[in-house]
Amino acid sequence: LENMVIQNARGLAIHAEHWQGTISNCVVRSVVDITRSILDNALPTSAAGLYYYNYTQDRTLNVYDVVMSNITSSAAMLVRGRGRGTVNIDNCIFKDVSLGTALSMYGMLAFRNDDRTQGFWTTLSRTTFDSLTMPGHNSRESGFILSHQRRLTLDRCTFRDITITGNPMPLISMNR
Repeated sequence: LENMVIQNARGLAIHAEHWQGTISNCVVRSVVDITRSILDNALPTSAAGLYYYNYTQDRTLNVYDVVMSNITSSAAMLVRGRGRGTVNIDNCIFKDVSLGTALSMYGMLAFRNDDRTQGFWTTLSRTTFDSLTMPGHNSRESGFILSHQRRLTLDRCTFRDITITGNPMPLISMNR
């Protein structure tokens, strides 16, 4: 996906499942919140910006020069990686985002494998996080940025005006 503007997406802007590739020079803004019942498939509402799901084999997702902004959603996460592989996020801007439900237990950006046997090698570089709000959940099992089971590298990232409401939660959590 290159050189795209995604505006007013319903519930989730980008869903990449068992996919390997690059998302570059894109703008995601004003994702429209949707209310779903517990009977609906939970995938589209667990993340508002990007949901990356990969269990089949190690694959790489590169996200370069992407802006996600002006999003208010009840989604649990802005970016969610679930499964295993490598995620590289470089020179991106996450700005003016407010998330929040009782399900916001992992983080604004969460890279996790639910069966605890694999995970993501995640690198965030030259990325700005500005004016972001979400509820805190569990200080041991979550963080504003969560990496579960594998390596998390942060290089030259900027954090400004980060608000975690309710329960305290670390800004960066490397769990297990």
